[in-house]
Amino acid sequence: MKLENIQKNLYINNKVKQNWSDPLVIFTTRSEIFTSSNYAKWFAPDEKERLKEIQLLKFDSNQMMEYLKKFTIQSIKMLIFEIYEWQTEISNRGVMDINKFEICWEKLLQQLKKQEVSKLNDETLLNQKQIENIQQFLKNDEFIALKSNEALRSLSIKLQKLWSVEKYDKLMKQINLNKLVEPSPIAYRENSLSIARNDGKSN
Repeated sequence: MKLENIQKNLYINNKVKQNWSDPLVIFTTRSEIFTSSNYAKWFAPDEKERLKEIQLLKFDSNQMMEYLKKFTIQSIKMLIFEIYEWQTEISNRGVMDINKFEICWEKLLQQLKKQEVSKLNDETLLNQKQIENIQQFLKNDEFIALKSNEALRSLSIKLQKLWSVEKYDKLMKQINLNKLVEPSPIAYRENSLSIARNDGKSN
């Protein structure tokens, strides 16, 4: 949570109820921002009796590594989506077809899995051969059909900069971030709104 939002009601300030009908809203933050015993008021909608407070526990080492693996793969997907979004805009295709994009991504993902992406023996996520294979897939795929050399070159540069699981893990240990990775979300929803604290206390 940004400092300027502390002690402000996020539910009201963001006009959640005015903008959405029967919304499901989740706020997440760390317990150190709870500088007041009345912190629940910062997140509560009109019907406060529907609130619940939950605590998320710290990941164990296996869960942390699994999360990093999924995160690194997701970082590839986001770059591919940016390319698809750009391709849609310049080709005047109209609205993006998310379902077709997901099908395209699943096909590429199966190829990536065969190439052992997110292996734990390098600081970069992808080697040059893997990047070239991704480019070739995007060029040949009938849905994306990426032909722009400039876009392919830009994508290659971005893919080269993606970190591996090992690099994330090493950095987290170097700066002792593992001690801080203790998620303590505050989750609110209109029908079952909840707050989570990291210290086990509840109001």
